[in-house]
Amino acid sequence: MNPWAAQIDDTLSLAERRIAEILADSNRLVRECVAEVSRSRGKRLRPRLMVVHAALAGGAEPRSVANCAACCELLHTASLIHDDVIDEAQTAVAQRR
Repeated sequence: MNPWAAQIDDTLSLAERRIAEILADSNRLVRECVAEVSRSRGKRLRPRLMVVHAALAGGAEPRSVANCAACCELLHTASLIHDDVIDEAQTAVAQRR
């Protein structure tokens, strides 16, 4: 594995842990809604792009980049949940309201 890939993977792992830390302090409904949306995690494209761009721009402290990447992913997840609520979607998230 090349050094860039290892650095990116390490920072993404930090971001995943940061997401878990942030959610640990949330109430049960928030954790359930985020868990429901996150079940199909995909490839965590937004955090991955943030980490790669930070590396290409000369790098930054990995914990700082991971924190930004985690916040970016949580903001995106919140927008998906908000959209389901506004649209009165018939999803597991909307049904808990």
